[in-house]
Amino acid sequence: MTGTFSQGRLATITGTNPAANTEVTETVPTGERWKIRAFSVVLVTDANAANRTVNLFIDNGAVTGRKRIYTDATAQTATTTRTHAWLRGNEAYDVASDSVSDTQTVLVKLCLDDDIILEAGDRIRTTTASIQAGDDYAAPIFEVEQWQDR
Repeated sequence: MTGTFSQGRLATITGTNPAANTEVTETVPTGERWKIRAFSVVLVTDANAANRTVNLFIDNGAVTGRKRIYTDATAQTATTTRTHAWLRGNEAYDVASDSVSDTQTVLVKLCLDDDIILEAGDRIRTTTASIQAGDDYAAPIFEVEQWQDR
């Protein structure tokens, strides 16, 4: 989409909680446009030995319509909980600032382009290399600038 937009309404959205071994998929509703400001999701991995790699895809609802792909290059191993957070900006993070952890979870910070506008029907979704049967995503939480189409 081209053109200039006025400031949209900020909204924090809790998405759908997918079943175990199911990827996250969120679709822009009919009559709306979104500018993505932040997207985060927790992945709890099961005990099966495998290195999972989480990718965030933004597309138009068709495999051939990719708009952006973001990869968390740090593998998530078995029996871990990690929050994958994509935040606006293009700051180069060093290894020490890429992730922080408390005693229960690791938060991985990844850059998200500032100019991503999604139209109705566009999707934000994950694909996880080596996902296992017991791996479980929580409902994503994301912030968007939102416009209503008239």
